[in-house]
Amino acid sequence: MSRALISLLMPVSAPAPYLSEALTSIVEQEFEDWELVLVVDGTDPAITQAARDAIPSSKLILVERSVRGGIAVALNDGLRAAQGQWVARLDADDRAHPLRLRKQSAYLEDHPETVLLGASAVLIDVRGHETGTRTVASSGSLARLLVQKNRFVHSSVMFSAEVARRLGGYDEAAHLREDYELWMRMAQVGDTANIHEPLVDYRLSPNQISRRRPTRRSLNRIWRAQRELAREVGVNRWIAFLERLQWRVAQYQLISNLRARARGLRTRLRSADKRSSQ
Repeated sequence: MSRALISLLMPVSAPAPYLSEALTSIVEQEFEDWELVLVVDGTDPAITQAARDAIPSSKLILVERSVRGGIAVALNDGLRAAQGQWVARLDADDRAHPLRLRKQSAYLEDHPETVLLGASAVLIDVRGHETGTRTVASSGSLARLLVQKNRFVHSSVMFSAEVARRLGGYDEAAHLREDYELWMRMAQVGDTANIHEPLVDYRLSPNQISRRRPTRRSLNRIWRAQRELAREVGVNRWIAFLERLQWRVAQYQLISNLRARARGLRTRLRSADKRSSQ
């Protein structure tokens, strides 16, 4: 039985200082049946050339947007261009472990009812140094857990291209939470799961952290998806309300915590630069 083609979906916009690391991690996969769908959000010849230099032409699909539309728009353009049965996400500042595609593909072959599969992640800093691990829930009903909060690392997920397209792809109004909103809709039509083992390196950087501010419209889209998923999986409506309220409060706390973390990271980097220059 031949393995299904996997489309690695990567949106990228300038500047892209870690793109070469992300591309190298794709080329080094111990799995051959893949293609890279690279969506350049805002035409950039340097990014395009870097991709052509790193990825064989037979495995590269370039989608170039002349006007930047944002990550959800770019992801939907890439989803339409993808030719694989499965779509594997990877951001341009993250890295896939060599066995990532092989292990996720094997899991999906053994669990054909699964439409969305993620994994844990190693956390790295701007220099690629390990700072910790983000361990995801990998047992029990992820659909019920999703009512509470996002249980997936976006750069680790692999999902059914057909199901995602049938559901309309990413909600472009769910700004900065478009992944969580889509996962909740997917959880209503099939099984969702995580592999406990870390299969990607997820990079934390001050620039990334500082822009993670959900809009009111985005939060309202999440609340709607949470209500619908809670109804589908039979969560008591009052419990679901309290969980949605807790999630919304947590978003503001998360922003505060991430800003503090960003300030600390900047301070450490400045200190390290001063010591290296002395």
